[in-house]
Amino acid sequence: MAVIQDLPPETLYRIFELLEEAYAWYRILSTAKPNLCAVSLVAPTWTAWAQQLMLADIELEYRNDQKLLGHLQRRETRPLVQRLELRSLRPERVATFVLICQLVGGLETSRLESKAHEDDEVAVERLYPKVLVELNLKRPEIDGQLSGSRPSPLPHSLALEHLELSAEYFPSFSILRPLLLATHNLTSLTLSYLIGDQQRLGRDDRDAWLQVAPRLRHLHLCCPPEPRSLATITAGGDNLFLDAFLPACTSLVSFEIHLLSFENLFPRLALLTVQLRVLVTSFGVGPFNDRIPRRRIRRNFLHPPLSELKRWRMMMSVEAGREQEKEEFLEMWTELCEEFGVEARGEERYFTG
Repeated sequence: MAVIQDLPPETLYRIFELLEEAYAWYRILSTAKPNLCAVSLVAPTWTAWAQQLMLADIELEYRNDQKLLGHLQRRETRPLVQRLELRSLRPERVATFVLICQLVGGLETSRLESKAHEDDEVAVERLYPKVLVELNLKRPEIDGQLSGSRPSPLPHSLALEHLELSAEYFPSFSILRPLLLATHNLTSLTLSYLIGDQQRLGRDDRDAWLQVAPRLRHLHLCCPPEPRSLATITAGGDNLFLDAFLPACTSLVSFEIHLLSFENLFPRLALLTVQLRVLVTSFGVGPFNDRIPRRRIRRNFLHPPLSELKRWRMMMSVEAGREQEKEEFLEMWTELCEEFGVEARGEERYFTG
């Protein structure tokens, strides 16, 4: 302990980060994640004010949120916490989460995760006022099925800069509309849904999405495999949600998309009207067939979305026995990237866009 106490705070936190990365693929074993309780063991030896305001990630699990709350209430200073992760969205745990957030400083990101075995959907009547409005978070991540009746309008002063929504089904557009209309600073959006929804997109809801789209600089979509995955019909015709939304994203710099098949990539890119700088693509099935020849991929480098591309990261799964085909495809893709002056990146863990 004496040795640990002598380490500069930034070194200690770097050790925590490296331990977390080592366990990243084994979340169930990831007990090395930096948390305030662990840091508090050595914090009493830190005297400088800057040392009291250390960045920390806290993962609130069932067994430690009350313990952490008690610890925070006994502290004389408010520690600076960068990220809070709550593994349950039951009302009583959300209430504890809000109390914890009020006792720390610097919080920008919170991850709220609703576990499927709890049969606990994310009720917007609880989520919007209690978390998004009261805490005024900049980067919330909500992993759970949004549900509930159409909420009341939200204040037009939310601090949201990044919003991440993940669930099995695409939520009701009417549920999301008040949130979209209140996010004037939103520049980054992640939508991750496994199954598209056939519900109608009314004119008011459509206008809310199109109001957000031009401000986005970073967009991440995890879509179902069908070319028209979010098959949501507008009230005015047969245009689908992405057909209207993607062309309206006129300020995009980086675009990340996950599809089941490589074949669906270029139809998606064709919807964009911007010249991307960074593209990240991942696929559940590798593009190993004769229907996507080299000349077709090459031709798409000349289209506007890729004409000014600086970096492309490609990730994909591969069936057993087809590793050689994957390597051959990636070699061809890398050659094309070099031809057009694009930095080709693979599945390296350390990547910055």
